[in-house]
This record gives sequence, C-alpha cells and structure tokens, in this order.
Amino acid sequence: MQRWASIWREIQGLKSRADCERFVAAAPEKLPIRSISYRFWEFWRLDRPAEIRFRNIAPESLAFLRYANALPDKKLDHLMLARVAPVDWREEIDRQTQIGVLLQPLLKRGYSLNVATFIVHGPYWQCSLLIGDLGPTVDEETRAACFANMQLMAHYLHASVVRNVLPPPSIQLSPREAQCLRLAALGKTTKESAKILGLSDQTVTAYLANLRKRLGAANTTEAVAKALGFGLFSCAEFSPPPMARAS
Repeated sequence: MQRWASIWREIQGLKSRADCERFVAAAPEKLPIRSISYRFWEFWRLDRPAEIRFRNIAPESLAFLRYANALPDKKLDHLMLARVAPVDWREEIDRQTQIGVLLQPLLKRGYSLNVATFIVHGPYWQCSLLIGDLGPTVDEETRAACFANMQLMAHYLHASVVRNVLPPPSIQLSPREAQCLRLAALGKTTKESAKILGLSDQTVTAYLANLRKRLGAANTTEAVAKALGFGLFSCAEFSPPPMARAS
C-alpha cells in the first residue's frame, strides 16, 4: 500500500502534459502492471472532442489493443464509456455481457484476461478510460488489490489531466451576457430579466441563445452550470446577505 501511496503523491505533483506522459510511461516499472493505457475525452467542445492519450504497452498486450481498435465504430469504447463501475474483462466474459461477447475472441486466442478498464466521468461530458493489464501470472489477492488501487489512480489521473493538460476555455462574456446569465442563475424568467435590464424580451432571449451555443449547453440551466465551472462568474455573487442578529 505504501508503494501506491507514493504514486498518489506523484500524480498530485504532476505539472504539465509531459509530466503526465512520463508518469504513464514509467508506471509499469513502479507497479505490478504489465501494460497501461489512458485515454481522456472532453465532448463539450463544439468543433471536435478533445482527446488525450498516454500509454505504455508491452508487446504481449498489443493483441487486445489491436482487436479493440478493429471493432467497428469503436463499439467497445462506447460500451465502456456508458459504464460507471470498473469493467473486469474476465467477469464480463463469465457473465456473457455485451462487452464479454466482444472480448470472447481474445479468450479463444489464449490472451490473459487479468485486464480491467476503469472509467471516470467528469463534468461537461468529460470521460477517462484507464486500462490496466497485470499479465498472466498474478495471484487473485494481488489482482484484487491492484484493480482497487487502479480505480483510484484513474481518478487522480483524470484530475491531473483536467488541471494540467486541457487548454482553458477561450470564452469571454460581454457585460450584457454576464448580466443575463446571472439573472438566469437567480431564477429570473426572460420577462423579469428584460424588465430589470431595460431590454426587450427578444433581446434577452437572443443573448441566452447565443450563450447556450457558445457553451455547448442544451438549456440555460446547463449554460449557468458550465459558466460556473469555467470560472466565468462565482457562486459567491449569488450568496444571500447575512441575516441580522436579533437584538
């Protein structure tokens, strides 16, 4: 456990994309893992999803990657991303799940199934997949302990990539856009916001529609949540004033 604790500290100390890449490349030397593959997607960006990939794959592990990449429309990735709990490949095959059926050809080839995929979902349609291959000789106790710790490692890596690798959102609010969004966050209707700002209903509606488009939001509530997440304004702005003490 002490070895894993030092790994958590190392991940928290990563400062750049290069640091993240070096960490993943060196992981098999520090941990009882034969191969590791990490992928991150951020689907909110309208031009194209941001995808980041780091990996250190042993030659013996290439079979499952080649097979997974050959599946039409990345079907295995789509199934994994729909999950929340870790995906133990051996259990999936034993239970004959949809993922297990896709993995059956690897079992027929004699491939080691001491492999698991760890999924992390973040805000704004962020997803991470960490795949770890322990190799064929690991005992059951070590297998269970490694998989438990790799789930935690997936969360640490996800946070590190968000912090160090992703470019900050290049979104700036005009004063009027900020006013409309703040009033929406306070629960004001379009008509109420228009009256407060001295604008027409149509103008406020146009401001909010443009904001939803720029933020990739399906509705105004989601636009408010994304703006808060990007630091475009602060929750403190909506804090009620302190209650006066009774004399």
